Amino acid sequence: MNIEQNKNTPVKNSKKRLLIVITAVVLAVALCAGAVIGVIYYINNHVADPVIEYDGQKIPLSFYELMLSRMKGELARNQYEVDDESFWNSDSGVNGQNYEEYYNDAVLENCKTYLAALAVFEELDLKLPQSYYDSIDEEIEFYISYDGNDSKDKFNEILGSYGVDIKSLRQAYVIEAKVDYLRSYLYGADAQLVGDTVKEEYYNDNYYRFKQILIANYYYEYEKDENGNLIYFSTETGNPVYDEENGKPKYDEAGNMIRDEAGNPIYYDEEGNILYDTENGVTSVVKDEDGEGIMHYYPEEELEKRKQQAQDIASKISLGNYAAFESAMEENNDASSGSENFPDGYYLSDIESSLYEEYMIDILDKLKELETGETAVVETEYGYHVIMRYELDEGAYSKSENESWFTNFNSSLITELFLDRCGKYLPQITEIPENLSKSKSIKELGINYYF
Repeated sequence: MNIEQNKNTPVKNSKKRLLIVITAVVLAVALCAGAVIGVIYYINNHVADPVIEYDGQKIPLSFYELMLSRMKGELARNQYEVDDESFWNSDSGVNGQNYEEYYNDAVLENCKTYLAALAVFEELDLKLPQSYYDSIDEEIEFYISYDGNDSKDKFNEILGSYGVDIKSLRQAYVIEAKVDYLRSYLYGADAQLVGDTVKEEYYNDNYYRFKQILIANYYYEYEKDENGNLIYFSTETGNPVYDEENGKPKYDEAGNMIRDEAGNPIYYDEEGNILYDTENGVTSVVKDEDGEGIMHYYPEEELEKRKQQAQDIASKISLGNYAAFESAMEENNDASSGSENFPDGYYLSDIESSLYEEYMIDILDKLKELETGETAVVETEYGYHVIMRYELDEGAYSKSENESWFTNFNSSLITELFLDRCGKYLPQITEIPENLSKSKSIKELGINYYF
């Protein structure tokens, strides 16, 4: 795999870590899964079979089961064996619970956050705009038409596997609409209402910045001429470019200047080798039939030398000597490793970790152990990464050149602020055991991708 070709591509992380990621954002998952918001038709204040309540606000059993079905869908989407009994029976690693118990409890805890949000919504005397109700009118009618084939009975049959019917689905969307509206009211749709001081504090608490030198364990085949010399190509035309200043043209027997296939004169050195313009041209990797660069791994003996090279580089750079590190980057990198695409460095965090390849997770784990300005070597599937932890650049999350490292920054910040705001209500929420006992378990519900 080409580290240069793939460093900008989000790749699903390992299943063990992804479980943690999903759990950490289970509220956000639930919010995103319910793409529609609002309610269409009149719904009274009665909530059938409430499973939790606080100060007159209630969360019904149907909402809890809907959220369980969504979480099951999210797990299935990430290739967990949710139809396998052994998956649900296996140890989650949390409080001695298996995965069935773990997700039943985790989703219930997030339902409590929804309930707390309803309390805040009422406390602020907020009202949903009519546009929310209007949009759900269209959405539900579309579901009935498309999924139910114009039959409410058929659509209710589909919804039944997720613990809801049309009426209780609408009730769920009312709750989600209020939560969604409340978040935007408090923080703005994209954290516009959050102050710079709060953003900077969140950034400093959660992100790590580094630069790296890659001593690769692989190498690519590059285009060469018949004499085995690397060919340098124009980035504009794709044709070979020659060193006209230091080379000389050749002529055939008829006195014609020797040219390449594109009609350009070829320039040679005194030994008869083609002399390429290495300053203005670039080399080109040989591609296979799938368009992938052809690569080879070094033998064990060479790998040991390269590993020692990485360790020697790291050992010679003193704490905080950024100039020495960047000089070593210029001299030793086998690939640009982000130095061209990310001149400000890499920014990693647990918040974004579900987007990283596994080697980035290994680097992130090591960064957490380093002091600012400290250097270390991390061995990954790509070779030996000499990394230095850099000081965070103030406001890096707002700079366009760093955009790919802060995909989830605003949404995660809002979620943290929102959870803090709702958190004071959680100890006062009452569970209703007799209604919770009626609930289906997550493993018994359908896999909900859409509702």
